Amino acid sequence: GGARWDLEERVAWDVPLEEERDLSVHLDTILPRVLELATSSLQYREKVAACELLEASVKLCVGINANAPAGNAAAADFGAINRRLYPALLRLATDADGFVRRLFEPLTLQIIHWIVNPQRAAAADSMTMLDACVAATGDTEHAGLREFGARCLGEFVAYSIKHKS
Repeated sequence: GGARWDLEERVAWDVPLEEERDLSVHLDTILPRVLELATSSLQYREKVAACELLEASVKLCVGINANAPAGNAAAADFGAINRRLYPALLRLATDADGFVRRLFEPLTLQIIHWIVNPQRAAAADSMTMLDACVAATGDTEHAGLREFGARCLGEFVAYSIKHKS
């Protein structure tokens, strides 16, 4: 899980320093490992820390994407990252640990609501999340994941109808 998901560095934030210079912190190289620890660590403290960093990173990605200039699709192209993140979000939203579920279930539903917003016009994001939801609904081993995947598909439909009217 240590390989980067995208060739470009997209997940970064600037930490303001006193000398009018910002330190740009890039998370792209560590996201695969953070995701691996969040989904499979057997050490509780390690898993919780990874989940908290992953949740903050997902929110950072959404923020970067939401604030990208309208005509600059390349700046907000998180496709390669989202293909890895969205299935993991669904899985974490149904994790056996209540803390993890409370982090990722509402976040996943909020992302679906945001994706469906017609003002965004990012069909690729919608398709990536829909693919993850359909795959979750068809999971053969995890009944909770199937149920949550179906619930997420229902959210897609409900919010799509809501935005059409």
